[in-house]
Amino acid sequence: MTKTFYLSYTDADGVPPYFLLLDDQETFDFITKNANIMGKRSTQLHNHSTLPDDPTVDIVCITAADDRIEPDRAMAISQAAINYLMEQGAIPMRRDGQEARN
Repeated sequence: MTKTFYLSYTDADGVPPYFLLLDDQETFDFITKNANIMGKRSTQLHNHSTLPDDPTVDIVCITAADDRIEPDRAMAISQAAINYLMEQGAIPMRRDGQEARN
């Protein structure tokens, strides 16, 4: 069974963008559903690899209410999330020295 990592990515309120590794899907769903209460927009990104042993990475992006996540930005956030997970030791670095692809 493929492991799933749940992350939040926040880019709002003039604070530099950052990731948080979430405990579980329940926390992920809570953040997704309640972002609008704080006047924010939530956008979900789902990433899975073509390699069978790679994990799935689900990201909830929290941005200002008027800030849409366009496709190019979504790809950059997804790659940054995978790099973040590698830096945290949650997933292994690629053996060939290349960054993981989503």
